[in-house]
Amino acid sequence: MKVFYISSGFQGIYNDIDQKIIKSIQECKHECSTASLFSGLNHIKTEIMSFKPALILTTVGYTFPPQLRNWIYDRDLPIAVWLTEDPYYIDLTLPIIHKYNYVFTIDTAAYERYIEMDHKQVYYLPLGTDSEINRNMTKEAEYTSDICFIGSPYPNRIESIKYLLDHSNYKMIIAGPHWEEILKDYSHRSNLTIVSWIPPKLAAHYFSNAKINLNIHRPFDLKANANSNGVIPKSVNNRTFDIAACQSFQLITPILTLPPHLENTKDILFFETNQELLDKVNDYVKNDHLRETMAKNARNNVLEHYTITRSLEKIFDIVEQKED
Repeated sequence: MKVFYISSGFQGIYNDIDQKIIKSIQECKHECSTASLFSGLNHIKTEIMSFKPALILTTVGYTFPPQLRNWIYDRDLPIAVWLTEDPYYIDLTLPIIHKYNYVFTIDTAAYERYIEMDHKQVYYLPLGTDSEINRNMTKEAEYTSDICFIGSPYPNRIESIKYLLDHSNYKMIIAGPHWEEILKDYSHRSNLTIVSWIPPKLAAHYFSNAKINLNIHRPFDLKANANSNGVIPKSVNNRTFDIAACQSFQLITPILTLPPHLENTKDILFFETNQELLDKVNDYVKNDHLRETMAKNARNNVLEHYTITRSLEKIFDIVEQKED
């Protein structure tokens, strides 16, 4: 299949995802051509007409230019969108889904909303992880911690991390923007390391060298979201797969649905309250064998079923069946 992939052109985590998808399309043995939205609409249109793709794929949802989306739609070129930030901006994606032939979403709550909108080709599909994320990873002292968290300082995350700092002395690494200011009252603590920003490729080093990784999901009701109907996520975020692929133990909140090949295992744990979080940290941080066994099992499951390459193969299989 000839696949034309349109990337956002954004840097950071978005560029990292784009590069992994492009690499994975090639690993699937499909012919791939790409263009960034920053390259201009005329350039993209020319490239599409020259390449003559069997499928146009993008992870750019609500920021995808309407004029380009309509241009593709009017020419009856099959286009699929993979919505990787659902349901946090669902107000912006609901009005546009019918301009895509295929809609893939990482969250089952969003999937249900799109089905209610009577779209005929909607599928729940986790993004998955890079199969090489943990290749040749070694233990490195500078990344070692008892507890690690990487991410933006949303209110629920701040509350949980401060609770752990107030009630324990575990070695903690907290990484992300603005944490230095938020945790300034704890900056004197020798057990706390704050890192302002971590490139996506470096995150695996921190995951792999932590005894426990915190996976605290973004609140569904943040003012910065575009989720006026309060759609509550039902599926775990993509960090779940990245941490597991690093053969690392994780604790997740809130309690969400794991995908089929993980939901019946007991290798990834959830917590509801901060006291429960502390209790589970106390239990697992000192039980190396159990923690490492669970992490190994989770990694094996994720690398078998939830890689980006596996997910793309599902997309291409669906499209090929529908377009034949």
